Amino acid sequence: ASPLWTSAMNDSLSFSNLIYSGGKIYSRAHRNLYCYNTTDGSLHWQTDIQQPSFKNSYSFFEGDKLILVKVENNKYTTVVLSTTTGSIIKTTTLMVPTQLTIPANAHRSCNYSNNTLYVTSAHNQDSVSIKAYDLLTASIKWEKYYAMYYFAYFDPVLTNKYLIFPINNSYPVGKSLMYFLDLNGKYLTSI
Repeated sequence: ASPLWTSAMNDSLSFSNLIYSGGKIYSRAHRNLYCYNTTDGSLHWQTDIQQPSFKNSYSFFEGDKLILVKVENNKYTTVVLSTTTGSIIKTTTLMVPTQLTIPANAHRSCNYSNNTLYVTSAHNQDSVSIKAYDLLTASIKWEKYYAMYYFAYFDPVLTNKYLIFPINNSYPVGKSLMYFLDLNGKYLTSI
């Protein structure tokens, strides 16, 4: 079978995954974000997001917004763009505190919903933290610490009601517990 269309995409998509949402394909190369139409492969828009590509990056969609999160050591830079025009709506930089001597080892994962960035990271050598940041004010909404635990290396699952994440009680292998918090950080249960 022959393809419906082909398109010349940027050939230097370092650390970039193709992302599909709403009939569009998004890709990154260096400081640029590209949006292609899936109907014919044409370039819909291109934007300089003013952030170089980085291997620890995340993409989230909410309504007509694309939220890119770049993690470098314990610095989280979020760029919110319009999926319609590619224009940058807001850029926020957060420094997530850690007591580790090498901050690059702190980051575990993040998730996003409704202008809130949920960050899981190592707090120190033998404890983990979950923090929720309000991206409108660049301030912390809540934080939880779990002493003598280690994150199982999985992204937290975010639903419309819960933040769910696995942690281990020993390193490198141990009994994993699945923790359930509501979106305000209230502990609900663990299994």
